[in-house]
Amino acid sequence: MEEALAGLAPTSLKRTCRAAIRWAALRDAREGLPVDLPDPYEPLLLMYERGGGYFLEEYLDLNGVMIRLGNVENNASATPFLTLAPATLDALDAEGQITYYAKVSEGYPRHNPRGIVRRRIDEDQTHDEAFTRHLRWEPTEYLKLYDLGHNEVDHVKITEIEAAAFIESVTTKILGSPRRMPRPV
Repeated sequence: MEEALAGLAPTSLKRTCRAAIRWAALRDAREGLPVDLPDPYEPLLLMYERGGGYFLEEYLDLNGVMIRLGNVENNASATPFLTLAPATLDALDAEGQITYYAKVSEGYPRHNPRGIVRRRIDEDQTHDEAFTRHLRWEPTEYLKLYDLGHNEVDHVKITEIEAAAFIESVTTKILGSPRRMPRPV
């Protein structure tokens, strides 16, 4: 294990990989652990597998997403990101600065919108995309048309967690489970 970790950087990556291996060994031994105990390292390892990482200094830096370090009370009250479903994570993976919006109207509140769109700014280019029934992001003119006064359907800015919940619910409705989605064509 130490030989494989020797070339990895930063130190935080080495430390968490060691801890995940020790956890797996402890879990395999099953000495005094409940059978259904979740793996606390699964989200972190999944992030590594998907090309993510982190640095820990004054903030937790998740390769560009900065999270202020807090105390136990603040961390416990934060809204958790509950999904590890590959389909949802695939839909959220994108380059650039992303802002999500829920399309809302009567009967379609923020927590159950008509749909979601995102504005993605990457290398000084703006891309507006809607998450469609084809379970992928497709170009849309909605935000540009809204700005021009074609605003029959309103929208509100939402968090990535809210976007993930919408994507997962649509994926589950269409596929029956939030499994891996078809790749864009």
